Formats: sequence, structure tokens, C-alpha cells
Amino acid sequence: KHKELKDNSASRTIVMDYNEMADRLERGRRSFDKVADKAESARERAARKKAALEKEKERRALFDKHDLDKDGKLSREEVIAFSKSEHGFDVPEAVLSKIMSVLEPVAYERFHPLHQKVAIAKFEAQARVKRAEEEERKRVLAERRQAVQGILDEADALVVSAEDGISKGEAEAKPLSREREMPADDMKELAASAQTLVSKAFEDLKTVREKLTKVEADCAANPELRDFEKRDVPRLYHRQDRAQRRAEYVADTLERALERAERQARAEIDQKYTESVIAIHKQMAADGKTSEQVFNDVAGDSDSISCEKFAAFVKGVPDFKLAENQAQRLFEHVAEEGADLSKDRFLDIIRLYYKCVKSTVCSEELRIKSKTVRRLDVGEILEALGAPATEEGAGVQRVRCQAWEDNATGWVTICGNQGTPFLVQHGNFLSMGPKKPAAPAKMEESLAPAADAAEEGKSQETDAAPPATEEQPTKTDAEEPAEAAVGDSGDVTPAPVAKESSGADASEEAPDAAAEGGEDKGGAAPAE
Repeated sequence: KHKELKDNSASRTIVMDYNEMADRLERGRRSFDKVADKAESARERAARKKAALEKEKERRALFDKHDLDKDGKLSREEVIAFSKSEHGFDVPEAVLSKIMSVLEPVAYERFHPLHQKVAIAKFEAQARVKRAEEEERKRVLAERRQAVQGILDEADALVVSAEDGISKGEAEAKPLSREREMPADDMKELAASAQTLVSKAFEDLKTVREKLTKVEADCAANPELRDFEKRDVPRLYHRQDRAQRRAEYVADTLERALERAERQARAEIDQKYTESVIAIHKQMAADGKTSEQVFNDVAGDSDSISCEKFAAFVKGVPDFKLAENQAQRLFEHVAEEGADLSKDRFLDIIRLYYKCVKSTVCSEELRIKSKTVRRLDVGEILEALGAPATEEGAGVQRVRCQAWEDNATGWVTICGNQGTPFLVQHGNFLSMGPKKPAAPAKMEESLAPAADAAEEGKSQETDAAPPATEEQPTKTDAEEPAEAAVGDSGDVTPAPVAKESSGADASEEAPDAAAEGGEDKGGAAPAE
């Protein structure tokens, strides 16, 4: 409407009237608001006054309640009862004295200050308790943290000790891991020293894991210790696992080394045993004694040989040396479960065996031209029945033996006068298995190099093949090789001699014997 008015006198009058009415309306609204505010304030004052009066009434009632003697003031006993009843607080004597010195006599006018002072005293007492509890909690936490840190420090020191022990064990085990040649005793000593270090490292690492498990349990029970679990525990677990793998590797190396040392120790003592038997047989040949006589000399008046007597005996054998404690180990090697050596056992252990590495013959007597027992094939095992002796005619060493296969007994040439081997030493009693036609596998392996050498020598020799005699029906005339063959080296294979008999048999024996004896002296080979 205001916009529709035109610019004329009437319109201006209307506008002025309108503005005046609007101002009057605004002044009236403001006056109403003031009156409403005053009314609200008065209402609030009345409410507060009412509440104060009610509070005052309640306070008066409360004062009257604790003023048991109704003298209009509260005594010390009544103040103590008031504190217990309204605040649940036992006022300390010092605090009560201080309050009473300020408020006494505690009339109604001082009842509210009394209320406030008791409340403040209660708050301060509670605050002191809370501070003491907090200090105690911090103290306990500090002790726990110190204890956990101590456990971690111990675990760290154990890891360092284990790592140092493993490093030393690795250094000592290094020679053992390279399959280096060294005596079994040295290997055992190195392995034992390294094993001690590694075993100590295993114990330390086990203790480390136990300590870390305890730290984890403590951290799980107290959240304020979780920083150890997140920071130190994983680091130590990593070091412990790495050291554990290193220790296990060294332990495996030492285990293999000890097994190798045990095998080598058995091989060394077995070799010493074989050498002792050879040396004993050599001494028996020099002294002209039998095995029984040697036993009687060693045993003396006893019917068995003790370890001390055995050690003294083998140490006195010429051309035979023993290291420290080897005599006792040698006795343990040959004795039956540590018992003294009986006569039968002693005779068994000093037996010596040979292996035929080139086919030859076995004769009844030392001289080559004696009667033939039978031919020996390559690989046959023979037991020496005495010491080697020299055949004067051919100048070769021969030994009286018994065949392992059929117990055939006779003299066999050990080596030709040009160095061709026919027999090689093949161990002793302990390396023999049960008696059977085939040679024991252990014997086959122990002299494989010698047999190979003999076969090589055999392949280089050319044997002539005269017809066989009727005394050897197992081979045809075409199959029988020459009874005396001279190789490129000039060595002569001892030829079997026909059984001594009259007539034609005797005439056939002489050329063969001459071939075995004469050709070994360097004679020419018979024409093909």
C-alpha cells in the first residue's frame, strides 16, 4: 500500500500517520519486553528465595538434628558425629582442632562454614590418598619396568654369549667341515671342544626364549609395558632365531665330523691291529716261536692275558709303534667285551691272512720243486700258518698257508724275484666273516688297489701255454695255461709240480720245477 500512494499532500499525510503508528507500536513492544523481563526476574528471585528459605530450613533442621544437647551450638563430639553422618569422613584430630579454633563456638550462624571446612578436609584427605595411590602405582610400575628391563638385559647378554660361543664353535669346526685329513683323536678333540661351546650356546638360547616368553606375559598383563613388547622383544627374538639356526648348522657339522672320526678311529685301530699282527709274525719268525709259545711268554703263569700284559707285549714288538693310549684301545678292540684274552682268543687275533692277486700254485714243501697241492685262483683267501721263509733256490719269500675255501695247506710264493706280487696281506681275524667259499666283502674292498695293480701286471705279461698233464683233469689241454710263464718284466709265476710218482710223472715235474726256480732268476721264457 505504501508503494501505491502517489506523491501528493494526502498521500504524504497518510505516510506520516503510518510512520507515527509504527513508532508507537515499536515503543509499546519494547515496554512489554521490559515488563516481561522484570516479571521473569522477579519470578526467579522468588524461586531462589524460596529455595534459599527451604535450604535454610533444611540447614536449620540439620543443625538441630546434630545439636543433641539443644544448647544452640555444636561441641567437638557433635562436630565429629556430623562429619561421619553427613560426609562419611572421620575428621583427623589435627584438622578438627584447626576447625574448632576458627569456628568455636559452632552456633547455627557458623554451621555452613563448618559444613564447608569438613568437606574441604574430606577432599584434601581423598586427594592425599589418591596422590599416595598414584605414587605407589608409579613406584610399582617403575619396579616392573626395571624388572622387565633387567630380564631383557639378561636375555641380550645371553644372546651375545651364545653368538660368541657359536662363532668360536664355527671357527673350531671349520677344519672338520672340509673333509681334511687329520688323526681321529684330533678330530674328536676339536669336535668335543666345539660341541661344548655349541651346547652352552643352545642352553643360553633356550634361556633367552624363556625370558622373552616371561616378558611377553608381563606386557600382556600390564598395558603400560607394551612398549617393551613392541620394541625390544621382536629384536631379541630375531637375534635368537638367527643364532639358533647357526648353532644347529654347527651342531650338524660336528655330528657328521664325530661320525667320521669314529669311523676313522675304527679304521686306524684296525690298521694298527693289522700292523701288530704282521709285526708279531715277523718277531715269531725271527725268534722261531709258535703262536702257543708267544702266548705262554706273554701270559706267564696265567691262563689269560690282561690289558697291562698285552700293552707291555705289543709295545715291545720290534718295528711296531703305538701312540699314547693306543695300546689300551687296541686291547679293547681285540678283547671280548673287555675280558682278558684267553689262549684261544689270542691265537685267533694273531692270525694273518693273505689274498691271492695273481694265479699261482701251492706246494707241499718250501722248495719250489716240491709236490703241488693245487692251483690258487685270483681272489682266494689264505691263512698264514707261519712266518714267511726264503726259498734258497729261487731266492723268493714263501709262506705256509691254509686255503680259506677248502683248507688245502701248502707253501705259496708271496712275490716273484722281479717284484710281481702273488699274495698280499689281507687283514686278520677280526676282519674276517664266517667261513664261506667266497672271500668277505670287507677283505675284497681293503685290497682292491693291490688286486688292480696285480691285474694290471697280469695284463702286461705274456704266458706260454704248454699242454697240461693228466694230473689236472679239470682243464682241457687247450684251456690249460703254461705252468711257467715269464712276463715282460722277467718275473716268473711259480708253476705247479706234478705229484711225485714213478716214470713219466717224475720226468714231467722236473721241467716245471726248473721253470719256476730258474726262470725266477731271470732265465729266458720258453718258446711259444
